[in-house]
This record gives sequence, structure tokens and C-alpha cells, in this order.
Amino acid sequence: MYRATRDFIAARARFSLTYGVAHIPNVKRIGGGITHECYDNAVRYLEINSKDDDIAMWSGWLVQPYDKLTDSTLILAHWWNLHKSGQHIDTTPLLDNAEYIQDYSLRKFCFENQGKLKTDMAHSLIYKDNEFFLITDPEKNEFIHISNLSNDTLYKNKWV
Repeated sequence: MYRATRDFIAARARFSLTYGVAHIPNVKRIGGGITHECYDNAVRYLEINSKDDDIAMWSGWLVQPYDKLTDSTLILAHWWNLHKSGQHIDTTPLLDNAEYIQDYSLRKFCFENQGKLKTDMAHSLIYKDNEFFLITDPEKNEFIHISNLSNDTLYKNKWV
């Protein structure tokens, strides 16, 4: 497990209530989705493949490998699917060496705030020098330092 994965889990755990934040080592990547459209990919997979509510949307993070050039790690907000058998399934095309972290409290937060949020996608993060930075505008490469990983922080400026 990457150091950034361990450090993120430790920092996020105090805000995840009883739902837990955990590394998911075995996610079945089946492809077929669209790059950068993880939420919509998970919705499509659910609509096409779910029978008797046997598949759910699942929320969390993708931790990329440490980047020596930037001396940092990218942590992407991400959605995929979970079958009632316990099998995690992802249709979004991704790097093979990213690590998954489940964060059920994001899913619960989005459900509780339906209609109040502009999007169910939390901000992605940069982890550098033992600090977290919220990516506020990925196209302009803008980010801000954050002091915690609370849901309110992760959804900063994403309210209707």
C-alpha cells in the first residue's frame, strides 16, 4: 500500500463516522466506461446490470503512484460499483497502478444533501510534504491548502 494511501486513510478516518475508510485491494476493472466520467459510468453500469438491487454505487478515492517530478501524489475522488456479493467493479478506464480507497461517508453525505450539491463528485486532492491540497480548478492547476478532510471541506464551493 502506498504511503499516501495510509496517510489519507488516517487523516480521513476521523471524519468518516462509523462507515469507515479502507483500502480496497481487489477491484475488478472491466472497462467500457468513458475516461473522466466515473460517476456517470457507475450510474450506467447500475442501470444496465442491476437486477433486484444487487448492485450499488460506491464512493471513494483513487490514489495515484507518487510522482517524483512533482514530489507529490494525486488523490482522485472516484465512484464505482459494488455487487451484493462483495465484488467491487469499475468500468472507468484508469491507470493500472492506482489504489482504491472506499469512503462510504461520501455516498451517505451526497444522499443526505441531494438537491443541495451541484455534483456528487468531491474535490480531488494533492498530497505533498505530509499536507493535503484541494484541487479547486484542475484545468488551471489551481489548488489550496486544507487543514482537514471533512465532507464540508471536500465539497467546498459545490453547493447549489
